[in-house]
Amino acid sequence: MTLRSLQSAVLAALIFSAVAPIGAVAADEALTNAADVLSLSAEQARRRIPVQVSGVVTVAETDPKWKGKFFIQDATGGVFINNTNSQQPTVGDVVQVWGESHAGSYAPDITQPAWKKLGTAPLPPAKPVSAERLMSGAEDGQRVEVSGVVRSAQKGKTKLMLELASGGYRFRAFVPSSLNLDPDTLIGATVRVRGTDAASFNAPLRHILTVAMYVPLESDFIVDQAADTAIRRGPFTPLDGIAQYRKHGESGSCIRVKGVVTFQRPGEDIFLHDATGGLQVKTTETNRFAPGEVIEAVGFPDVERFLPCLQDATLIRTADSRETVSPEQTHLDELLTGLHHADPITLRGKLLDRSYRKAGLPANKPAELRSILVLQNSNLVFSAEVAPGDGFARLEDIPIGSTLEVSGICLLQLGEEGQAEAFQMLVPGANHITIVQKPDWWTPKRLLTGLAVVLTILLVAMIWSVMILRKNSALRASIAEKVIAQQELQKAHDLLEWRVEERTKQLKFEMTARKEAEVQFKATLKERTRLAQELHDTLEQSLTGIGLQLDTA
Repeated sequence: MTLRSLQSAVLAALIFSAVAPIGAVAADEALTNAADVLSLSAEQARRRIPVQVSGVVTVAETDPKWKGKFFIQDATGGVFINNTNSQQPTVGDVVQVWGESHAGSYAPDITQPAWKKLGTAPLPPAKPVSAERLMSGAEDGQRVEVSGVVRSAQKGKTKLMLELASGGYRFRAFVPSSLNLDPDTLIGATVRVRGTDAASFNAPLRHILTVAMYVPLESDFIVDQAADTAIRRGPFTPLDGIAQYRKHGESGSCIRVKGVVTFQRPGEDIFLHDATGGLQVKTTETNRFAPGEVIEAVGFPDVERFLPCLQDATLIRTADSRETVSPEQTHLDELLTGLHHADPITLRGKLLDRSYRKAGLPANKPAELRSILVLQNSNLVFSAEVAPGDGFARLEDIPIGSTLEVSGICLLQLGEEGQAEAFQMLVPGANHITIVQKPDWWTPKRLLTGLAVVLTILLVAMIWSVMILRKNSALRASIAEKVIAQQELQKAHDLLEWRVEERTKQLKFEMTARKEAEVQFKATLKERTRLAQELHDTLEQSLTGIGLQLDTA
């Protein structure tokens, strides 16, 4: 029986012995292996399905950031245990875990766990995978084996952090620092690492960003091919020869270059120049080198965005005397053909705009504020990033529209055909910028200001005109209403006069009729009075006479 078979048998026996449930959840209601948990969708995992699994602890970091969390792996796969208890098992422990399903920030995991140690067992065998498979995230939580070339190595308190390159991908591996290896001797070595694949992710989006390998045992780190230490004593490669044909060149091998420092962004890159041209050397080193210093760089040749560069370089000071590299006066046509990348150049352009941005620096250092000048040469617009230094504040005083002469490092952006699509200049400081010609009095800013004033006046005039028109319209409406009212009043007046006149005529007629009636009445009354008197006087005398006569008789 092989060692691997023996390990698998021991693991299976220990897990089989733990079939009895130890939580309140019945076994027939719970998910019982890692594959069941990993097969859940995010929506299903959020339902807090009971889980009861057993397996070997493959990762249990003591870093406080882990807060007791760990990975286990059984015969079906590996899963993350979101343990928040202070107690944490160790690598190699066989544990039984019961808890609830959780969607996790990338893959489903187990939350609210309780666990019990059942014993110890060898770690599960690591499955060989390609770098492409590793970076896909499909092996998250699984023990895998992958090969790569060490690009950088840093020694921490408990771990040796390696950055590996394989198949065009880069990932980190954390191996035991007990190996007592000099990190510098590992750079350029081809190694195999066996460990648990742990994804780094964007939690809100549940998107994978990169992966890290946690290597628990010294035996899980194998150096297949040691780094070629002779490279530091070998011949120098011309700076323009990095991307050229080399008959004996090997993939992933280091090269050695030498050049004069023209510009540096500590912790990011440094630019070198020799008789053949310029080169961008990318490095995380923060040691500062003055322009003109002659240094060596050992790193990995690469092509990034169709342009050569040296990646993960180690910088070495030399005793050579300093040299002065003067920027070359350049025309736009030369840049568009792909010339002068990473070289110091001088170019003129018209200032269109300015802004500022904070540049990233190594940890524990404040970010630098860099000025970004937007310039135009012919029909091409480019930017110039100015590093802080003496005279930095005066950049704010340069009028927009000025013609400037700028000296700095040219960074091209090429297309697939090798033609420059855009470029940027890295300017060491404000003293590398000269005002060739200030703009006319009618600068774009002033023109815009003038246009704004004219538009404001026109707007005010329009508003005033609208207000006057509204007032005139209201006045005309008022006058029209008054005219109509006056006409109505005149009509009423005329009607009233006509009615008065008619009534007057009627009253005159009535008065005349009344007078006539009164005259007639008076005449009748007079006549009646006369008749009454006559009747009274005559009749009374007659009756009196008759009465006397009767009395006499």
